[in-house]
Amino acid sequence: MRFQAMGRMRRVTAAAMLAMTVSGIALVAHTPALAQEPALVGPAWTAADKAYSAYQAKDYATAAAQAREALRLRPDVARLWLLLMDALDAQGDVAESVAAAKDAIAAGVQDPAITARLRSQSKVLAQAPSLAANKALEARNPKAALVEIRKAIALVPDDLSYRVLLIYALIADDQIEAAEQAATAAIAVDPKSFLPQVLRGYLRERLGRINEANQDFDSALTDEVLTGPDARDVRLVIADAAIAAGNPRRALKILDPLGDTQDPSVKARRDAASAQDATPSIVPKDAFKTLPVPYQKCRDTPYGPACTLVPATTPPGAGGVANPGFKAADEAYKAYADGNYTLAEKRIREALAVSPSNAAWRRLLIDTLERSNQFAALDAAIGEAIAAGEDDPALLGLRSMAQTRLGEPSAILALKQMAEKNPKAAVDSAKKAVQQAPHAMVFRIVLIQALMAAGQTKEAAAAAASAVEEDENDVLPRILRAYLLQATGNRAGAVQDFDKVLASNVLTDQEILNYSLIAANAALAAGKPDDAIKIL
Repeated sequence: MRFQAMGRMRRVTAAAMLAMTVSGIALVAHTPALAQEPALVGPAWTAADKAYSAYQAKDYATAAAQAREALRLRPDVARLWLLLMDALDAQGDVAESVAAAKDAIAAGVQDPAITARLRSQSKVLAQAPSLAANKALEARNPKAALVEIRKAIALVPDDLSYRVLLIYALIADDQIEAAEQAATAAIAVDPKSFLPQVLRGYLRERLGRINEANQDFDSALTDEVLTGPDARDVRLVIADAAIAAGNPRRALKILDPLGDTQDPSVKARRDAASAQDATPSIVPKDAFKTLPVPYQKCRDTPYGPACTLVPATTPPGAGGVANPGFKAADEAYKAYADGNYTLAEKRIREALAVSPSNAAWRRLLIDTLERSNQFAALDAAIGEAIAAGEDDPALLGLRSMAQTRLGEPSAILALKQMAEKNPKAAVDSAKKAVQQAPHAMVFRIVLIQALMAAGQTKEAAAAAASAVEEDENDVLPRILRAYLLQATGNRAGAVQDFDKVLASNVLTDQEILNYSLIAANAALAAGKPDDAIKIL
């Protein structure tokens, strides 16, 4: 779950960079729908003129004060609200900028740029409580996590990831009924997403509402994004639920689409379901009440964090075998279920010492190391599993997450150092994060931001170019490279990148608006007003 929050950090950085870019080039963003607004006259015009002049002189406090004075007289003028927001952004006061956007909307101003800025900046503000919630959950303090994640939801109520985090916090606090209600609210945010539907199905099964749970599971499987390893993992989670509910034939049916595979996790479910069908007593009648929580795993994509679910290491009813390491492994499983990851790691390593080729036990070691946040050891364990012949794509994703978590403290430190006006130190910290996780785009974005803050424009442009090479399809490093190319005098290269970004088919409406404004501002700064008009 923390990795998902770090993945969202790239959106935070994007919003901050966009605000800085829009504020730093020209004032197109201050002048939407100009022809539709009555001209400013008298004291309102005087205050607005002083505000614009102060803004251009980088006297942002005066710009904000004069913009407020102009708005006191003319609260209907959208461009003045945007000027006020830009002046507040330039002072680093995102909360006040969000408040100004809300005041504008309350005053009846209907402007897409204000709406887009309000949403992007609300996401910026939501990051702090989101990260605090993740830290609280890692510290096993779910009540504190609940306080923080509800703050994030209040800022961005339609963000599914925050609502899913609320579900996990409620589960951690043993509020199963409240978690089920939170899952219902999450489904309302995104009715087509499999993730909240599977979680609600799990919670309804825990509550003994088996038929309703099965309806949720069946609905989740219709999500068209479920393909490949993600579909396999979700089917394993649902099969485990069927076995725990005493319905082995349903479990086998759920697994049918996975075909004839030697995948050890799939085979374990089929073996457990077949054994349960022959001998129902191998699975306790109330196994559904203690069904393990299906945790989520996330990876960063150009669309934002993409998340799926992690099935349990073994299915309900997986009995012991005649293996000299079984006793240690059995104790490891029990310790893992109790959250005693130190003991679980000790015992499963003992079991693996006796039977190093046992794939299920290797996966328990990997799961234990992940839960106990031992990311260096996790990276090594996954490397050993891959070397032993395991080809589960989920392992590669988990390894990427481990490397990202290894670099995360340096990235967070870099952000803190930038906030403390120490950009040179931030550059060093960001470089360390990129070295630890070279494929984590979020760290590359932090490095670019740090270099820009340190005034190292050429180095920032080189870092942006390297980020584009890392992922040609990610629009964020490309929009930053476009801005930096123009800043270093390469207008032609900047235009090419702007054009590629705006031609992308992965942009949201808000991103199209924001990026169009950036490209138009860049055209104006280059003395190309006709190009700016074409872009808009």
